[in-house]
Amino acid sequence: MRVVIADDEPAARRGVSRLVRAAGLDLVGEAATVEETAALIAEHQPDAAFLDIEMGDGTIFNLLTTLPNPPKVVFVTAFSGHALRAFDFQVVDFLLKPVAADRFGIAVQRLTQRIGADAVLNRLHRPTPFEQQTLQVATSRGLCLIPARDIIYLEAERDFTYLHVQGSAPMLASLPLGRFDTLLPTPPFLRINRSLIVNALQIERIVPIDRNTTQIHLRGFHTPLQVGRSARGALRRMLGPLTTEGDIAP
Repeated sequence: MRVVIADDEPAARRGVSRLVRAAGLDLVGEAATVEETAALIAEHQPDAAFLDIEMGDGTIFNLLTTLPNPPKVVFVTAFSGHALRAFDFQVVDFLLKPVAADRFGIAVQRLTQRIGADAVLNRLHRPTPFEQQTLQVATSRGLCLIPARDIIYLEAERDFTYLHVQGSAPMLASLPLGRFDTLLPTPPFLRINRSLIVNALQIERIVPIDRNTTQIHLRGFHTPLQVGRSARGALRRMLGPLTTEGDIAP
């Protein structure tokens, strides 16, 4: 974890610096004023900052309101009266001077947990290549740009393909289904037979009717797709075994 320290008292900076190094953190810089702190954060983009609040040229609160992407903050101060306002800035911890080593260790644990949680959230919300993919397709309506995530299923029509897209009537594309099989990622797109590709993310449930017939219920469609035994086997291989009720929640 890369951190910076800001305090206008040299002795206080030395004390926090010793605690930082003892905790195994990477100290990338120190500052004695609000202005120096701003420059330090802008230059190093640290993961976390241990900051005093009252400094010679102002308070650190003024700086935090201007930072577009501030580091995780632990306040280290001699004034407990700042505590309520400090947490308006979503600080990770609030330490009172002098700081004991065990109490500093708790602050480091909280920083580690917060940074780890944010990393997980960032991965979850980061667009995947599939979510960003757009197909440029010549259709019966002209040249269309179609986000791949909006395609529900594709159906072969001789040398052409019907595209069923969210919020749109079916459109006939001038490409064969096999061409879309190479353009679209697997998963989530599943080629379940010679004439059908389905976006697995759009499947609500799969219902076996008998040994030779299976229904695929898609989000937003009242009428399910009906496929045969070979397609059911393909679905089983791709999505796992059917439940006793015949439903799959991918």
